[in-house]
This record gives sequence, structure tokens and C-alpha cells, in this order.
Amino acid sequence: MGDEGYIGNEMITPFRKPEGRELLDWQKEFNAEVKPGVDMDAVVEWVDARERLPRDRDGWPVAAAITGFYPPDDPEAPGYPPDDPQDTELEFWLVRPMYFTSHHIADDGTEYHDCFVDSDSIVRLPYGRPCDEPVTHWAALPTLPGMTVHGVLGEEARTALRNILGEGMPGK
Repeated sequence: MGDEGYIGNEMITPFRKPEGRELLDWQKEFNAEVKPGVDMDAVVEWVDARERLPRDRDGWPVAAAITGFYPPDDPEAPGYPPDDPQDTELEFWLVRPMYFTSHHIADDGTEYHDCFVDSDSIVRLPYGRPCDEPVTHWAALPTLPGMTVHGVLGEEARTALRNILGEGMPGK
């Protein structure tokens, strides 16, 4: 969401008062609700990595749900000791920021196709392919609060932050 200065920039903006007449009642009601910070709930659509990969988003960041096993550091951890005394690891399922790519060459020269890569350059494959910590689901990251884009730079960033956080924002 943005103020009237953002009209035409792919943002939800209030209606301007037309010259020579008042806004219609529904436009006034809409304007009363379109304020920075009013509705910042993000909707995430999780996609099963076995069914579809983010092919149209090559190189774009995604949220990836990964699963695997880890040895517990704390013997008091929930689920430990495991039911099976031979089982010394606990299963996990968590979300990590990553990017998807159709082609990746790892530091060791291994070539990967249709994979997810995290900030530590760890490559994870879609569930069902050989991988210690496969990606079960992925989702496009939400847009910036109150906006329809994932990033803004320079003065646009300062203006967008000011609109969302208010004029009392510290900085330059």
C-alpha cells in the first residue's frame, strides 16, 4: 500500500479527490481502510516439490520446507530417547530461505539440475531424489509489506519505508 504518490506503481493506493466533486461513499470507505500497516498479512501458497518446481522463478528466492534427521545435542530434547534404541537421530521439518535454480555447479564441481540452494551454498534436491535434506514443499516469498514487489532500491526504498513505518524513521 502506498500514498497517492504511488498511483500507477503497482501498489494499492487511495483515491484522489477529483476536481470539482467529492469522492463517492465507497471510495471514502476504501480510503479509510487503505492506510500503511492496515493489512500486512502475507498469504503463502505451498507447492509440493514432487508435483511442481518453480521453473518460472529460476534464481529467485523461495521459502523451502526441508526434512531430514539430526543428532540431538540435548538428551532431554522432545522425542529423545527415540522409541527404537538403534535410532540415534531425530527427524526435523523446517522452513529455510533458498533460491531455486535449474542449473547449479557446486564448489566441488558437482553439477546439479532443478535444485534449491541456501545461503551457505548447500544444495538440496526435491523430495524423492537422493538427498540427505530434501525439499518437500516450496513457496514464493511474500512481497514487501504493503507492496506488490519483492524489492525496492535507493530513494524508492526510503519512501516505501517511510510510508510503512511513518515519518519518525531514523536514518539519513
